[in-house]
Amino acid sequence: MSRRRALLIKLVTYFFRLKRSYAVLCTSHYILGIGDRHQSNFLIDTSSGQVIGIDIGSAFNAATIHLPVPELIPIRLT
Repeated sequence: MSRRRALLIKLVTYFFRLKRSYAVLCTSHYILGIGDRHQSNFLIDTSSGQVIGIDIGSAFNAATIHLPVPELIPIRLT
């Protein structure tokens, strides 16, 4: 029973870190005006559950100008 409990605590901690780091990532991208967000622009550390944003070439609202289809939504929870 304690082994199952330890696994459950580890899983809950993993998903808490995943949600918290993704919320911080989305907030920072919104503040910095980073557009062009999709699933290919994130790395997930499978050991800790933390999310890292990559490919920030569309920073400071450049995605509203330079992309063929402008990024119009301020934040994307993909």
